Amino acid sequence: MEYKEVKKILDDVDKIPYPNVNYLEKSQGYAKMLYDDFGGDFGELTAITQYIYQHIALAEKEDISKTMLSIAIVEMKHIDLVGDLIRKLGYKPIYVGSTGSFWDASNLRYEIKSIQDMMEYNIKSEEEAIKSYEKAKRMTRNKMLRSLFDRIILDEKTHIKIFESFLKK
Repeated sequence: MEYKEVKKILDDVDKIPYPNVNYLEKSQGYAKMLYDDFGGDFGELTAITQYIYQHIALAEKEDISKTMLSIAIVEMKHIDLVGDLIRKLGYKPIYVGSTGSFWDASNLRYEIKSIQDMMEYNIKSEEEAIKSYEKAKRMTRNKMLRSLFDRIILDEKTHIKIFESFLKK
């Protein structure tokens, strides 16, 4: 897939707004659960740094490199949204998983054996993110939170479709 096609797909999805979540009851347990989405092994911080790494490492493959940077930027929106939720829930948004393990760069996969292997790994990572957001949806009755998670899941599914298109290429 050429980058201009990827850019159009991402721009079209970006036109769909993220719902505002203005009122949340304080909840330490729910905030801690969201740490996995924020700074967990497959959380947004890992996705951002993984995709930036791939962008840099594959600079000579311009379409893939630009794609990875653009997707990293979408993931930056997600980390901002999740961090804000954690804050609104009355907790400090720090880069840890729900178990309290601090995020570190060992969460990244530095070896790129092939584009196919990289895309398969990225798909797996996005699927893990979707599972985590689906869990967060199941754990709340707040309709705005559920809508926000649905919107983030839409982005993650879009990323999977883009990665799958590179696999077919």
